[in-house]
Amino acid sequence: MKTFYLFVLCFFLKMPTVFSACFTADVKFILKREAQFSKEEFCEYKTPEKILFYVSKGCEGQESGRCKLLKRPLKTLVIKDYKGNIGSPGFKLCRALDGVPQIFEWKSGDKKWQSTERCLLGNEFVEIGLLTKIWKKKIK
Repeated sequence: MKTFYLFVLCFFLKMPTVFSACFTADVKFILKREAQFSKEEFCEYKTPEKILFYVSKGCEGQESGRCKLLKRPLKTLVIKDYKGNIGSPGFKLCRALDGVPQIFEWKSGDKKWQSTERCLLGNEFVEIGLLTKIWKKKIK
């Protein structure tokens, strides 16, 4: 019942709605020209528009304030050459937030490998698409 009230509150306040469906996934990425493999905990992060993003465990609840990438106060962010022809705008945003951008692939269980981008900060990660959605109006 408590979850229902939180959902209703988030809906009326137009805050991101978070569903904490977490699972373990196989991950592969390139580091120093070599493929690296690991198992990581992923959690779903759904917005009120029902857009699904993946974040690390600990970042699934923006309201909890545990996730360094999501708890940063939104302020105007000046990123040199953000809209330039060279480089990914999402990667530029990640670096401006002191994160490390990464292209990686993941799969859960018998499902197919999926490719996406994430921003790493310590042991936490947030999909670059989610960061861009949150910050896009504050980037100059």
